[in-house]
Amino acid sequence: MVAASAVFLARWTLDQSCHPWDPTLEHYTAYNASDLKTTVVALQDLQLNTNRCPLTAIRVKYRQQKFKSVSAFTSPKLLETLF
Repeated sequence: MVAASAVFLARWTLDQSCHPWDPTLEHYTAYNASDLKTTVVALQDLQLNTNRCPLTAIRVKYRQQKFKSVSAFTSPKLLETLF
């Protein structure tokens, strides 16, 4: 469930123009979007909690261009209609 929720959140972070959970993902994971809501919200809280995170070296490292600046990405607010 954690892996499926991470995929959901990653897809939402990268592209808000389409629903992050499609029928193919639902078929292969056997989870529908509503099953993932609690875990996705928890993962997003962790993703956005940069102020109290003591692991600043990791964020600095992954801001580098050679890592495609992935630590600079933030996901927009999750919409209730996604679940």
